[in-house]
Amino acid sequence: MLNKDFGRHFNDECRSLRAPTVTLLFPGRQGQVTRKKAVSTGEHRPSDVLSEGEQKVIALADFLAEASLKPPAPVIFDDPINSLDYKRLDVVVSRIILLSDSRQVIVFTHNIWFAAELLARFEKKPQDCSYYDVPRDGDRIGVVTKGTHPRSDTFSNLKGRINNLIQSAEKASGEAKEALVEKSYELLRNVCEVIVEKDLLQGVTQRYQPNVMMTKLPEINFGGLQKAADAIFPIYEDCCRHIGSHSQPMETLNVRPSIDTLKADWKKVLDVREAYMKKT
Repeated sequence: MLNKDFGRHFNDECRSLRAPTVTLLFPGRQGQVTRKKAVSTGEHRPSDVLSEGEQKVIALADFLAEASLKPPAPVIFDDPINSLDYKRLDVVVSRIILLSDSRQVIVFTHNIWFAAELLARFEKKPQDCSYYDVPRDGDRIGVVTKGTHPRSDTFSNLKGRINNLIQSAEKASGEAKEALVEKSYELLRNVCEVIVEKDLLQGVTQRYQPNVMMTKLPEINFGGLQKAADAIFPIYEDCCRHIGSHSQPMETLNVRPSIDTLKADWKKVLDVREAYMKKT
């Protein structure tokens, strides 16, 4: 009875994780819980036929099936997406999020993309998730610090930072005010990139990532894409001229943006994103 129950849960997990089909064998005797997996009617071991990523996802299905048979307790994952492609990464993220509805889940990972995808699912309910960074501090290793996101260039994070800078700039004057406005334009430039990457192109192509996620292509709002691009690109170009890290023509070196210009550009970007997202 235990074997049949496990087999049902295991097959369900394999389907949800899009794992290859394997045959479960239960050679255990005298109360021992022993199970083996085979491919092609029991003729081959998974390691003889399947890729490392496929073996990984089958092992994950096995773990989740066993956990489902036990009373709810915290579950710990240690880099569960090693060797997985981006398609299965998204599937694993969805499965972990679903699991977190019924029990505490702790995830250790070195993969920034995976961590960012997990945290993105909690943007509307950040109180349900906590992120901790474990950096090296000189010779000290394993220093745990409370963080907000492995990549600081998410829209919500950048939005808050820009709003804070604008508030500070409105209270400042002289060179301090100019420096705050310039820093705001630096972050506004990042916002433009994030909106293009995450919202306009729906993550089909991402900065710092080698893959092209063609499965996301149908999610792009092509009807509103051109209008959004026409509005964002001029502001992006202005951002490049207003920050010190980009070279500028001699005639524009003394042209400094004002706080009013910054607020107007920031409002345009927010309005463009909101209009685009309503149609997506």
